[in-house]
Amino acid sequence: MGSGPGDAFATSAGPYVLGALSPAERGEFEEHLGACASCRAAVEELAGLPGLLSRVPADVVAALEEDAPAPLPPRAPDTLLPRLLREVRARRRRRRLVLVGGAAAACLAVLAGAAALDGGGPVRTALPAPSTSPAPSSPAGGAGADGGAGPVQSMEPLVPVPLTATAQLTQVAWGTRVDLVCAYASDTAGRPYPYALVVKDAQGHAERIGTWTAVPGRDARLSGATSLTPELISAVEVQTLEGTALLRLDEQDVRS
Repeated sequence: MGSGPGDAFATSAGPYVLGALSPAERGEFEEHLGACASCRAAVEELAGLPGLLSRVPADVVAALEEDAPAPLPPRAPDTLLPRLLREVRARRRRRRLVLVGGAAAACLAVLAGAAALDGGGPVRTALPAPSTSPAPSSPAGGAGADGGAGPVQSMEPLVPVPLTATAQLTQVAWGTRVDLVCAYASDTAGRPYPYALVVKDAQGHAERIGTWTAVPGRDARLSGATSLTPELISAVEVQTLEGTALLRLDEQDVRS
């Protein structure tokens, strides 16, 4: 149902907003609003009209009530309502622009914060890199920025697993970087499986510095970081995510 030539309430929105309907008429019109989208839109458009009318000077209102000459330009009573309606629409447009602008500013702030967090620390997880051989290859050698690169060493298996790995420790100003290359044999391995790179100190405290998913037949290369210096590291291990050690580089190898 919409307001139109056959809608008896088509002209009721203005008197309703201005409080000019009798209680009975107001009740009928409010019941009609529940089924008529056009009348609801008209009421919403005129909602700011009472506030604007309250700003009309008192002498103008008195002159209109007495049907006396009013201090307005010619035809002012005929143009007053259209002008007020235009101001209502303009205010609604400005309010929508303010809301949209505020939402856009909030989105930009969130994106800026996410970008700052994304660049705030060392990357500890590496994606598996393709390889034509299941045997691990050595990570890029050479001394780090502080000249503390150690040798590339094979990790000792602790349980029968289809994994082989090499590790290289590099001392840097903020601690130690651990570069790992791990191969998951395609002829004996099954599905992809997640693992963790862990360092331990002399007191046995374990610190997980990286995780990855081993894919059969592909080498995984990753770098982890710890604030411990090589002298404070007692072991480097490849573990399951549940904490079972599979491969290890012992203290004498870490400090060699």
